[in-house]
Parts: sequence; C-alpha cells; structure tokens
Amino acid sequence: MEYRPYSTPIEVTLKLAKTGEIMANNKVRVKQLISLIQMRFALPEGSFAIYVDLIKNRALCPMVQAEAIREKLAVGIPVRRAVSVAMKVIMEGGAAGVQVIISGKLRGQRAKSYKVSTGFLSTQESKRRLHEEATSSILLKQGVLGIKVAIMMQYDPTGKNGTAVPFPDRITVYSPEEIAARKEPKIQKHPQKGYASARR
Repeated sequence: MEYRPYSTPIEVTLKLAKTGEIMANNKVRVKQLISLIQMRFALPEGSFAIYVDLIKNRALCPMVQAEAIREKLAVGIPVRRAVSVAMKVIMEGGAAGVQVIISGKLRGQRAKSYKVSTGFLSTQESKRRLHEEATSSILLKQGVLGIKVAIMMQYDPTGKNGTAVPFPDRITVYSPEEIAARKEPKIQKHPQKGYASARR
C-alpha cells in the first residue's frame, strides 16, 4: 500500500496480486471502503480516494511470498517444504538473493528460528536501498509463527524489474576508445546568438 496524506484528495494505492474481488461489480468494494473511511475519520465527501494497482511480478513481492508461505503452513505443509518452494519461485522470478526466517514453536515446546538464505544479500547501508522486506504471522495449534521474507532485487536501470540503485560493488570497465570519447569536448550551439561553445 502507498499512502499520500498531503495530496488533495488523500490518495491510497492498494497493490494487489489479485484484483478480481475488489474490482468486481463496478468497483463496489472500493466505493464501500471509501465511504467507510470517510465516515470513520469524519472526512468530507470526495476528500479520499483509493486506487488499485496490480502487482506485475508476484515473485519479487515479499508480501505476496510471505502470504504464500502462510497459506501453505495453514493447510499443514511442513515448514521446510513451504520455504523451499517460495525461495525457488523468488529466485526464478529474477531476484539476486532471498532470505526467509520462520520463528516460533516449529517442533517441540521450545521456540526457535529457522533461517534460510540463497543468492546475494547486502548488508548495512546498502541493505536499506536494495532490500524489500515483509512480515506475516499465523496462529497454529502450537502457537504463533512469525514469517519474514527479505528479497534483494537485481539491478535494473529502468526500475521496473528490479532496483534502479546500482550495487556498491558494481564496476564498469571502459575500453580506451570509450574513455577517449568521454574526454572529447562537446560542441554545443547557442540557441539565440548562433555561436558554438565547447564544454568539457
């Protein structure tokens, strides 16, 4: 969800994996949500708007994958199998790395954490810019299990299928011809006076 409280009207964008239920019957569910929120917070009519956006790549959405693991655990699938299936889907979807942590009473009476990771995972400052994380929880017979999914995106200059932020260890090697072309002065013609100026 994206929330923009300072826009007019206030905008909330819901990012969903399946938009069939909320978009059915001429967006009746969306209109109901808007009216309920306006009544709850005493907002004037037309001051709140909800938009629905479809998640294009579900494999790279940590919230979708956390909920997928949650649904598998709810029907009795073992933890290791549910996590391995989710990690396979994420890596095949184009992720650079993934880490899944399941914490709680997995077996026995003592709570513990089950952590699995694969691929490349960044740390410290670059972790905030390159990782996307989501958490979920499920109540089972033995207690509550916490689910945390962290996905590191591949570098994509367009930002559509990954992160537009380059990796800190990304090195570009230029050929001597490319270096010489970068050093050549660019001749730019002035639009009004009609003379050329050289800029380095």
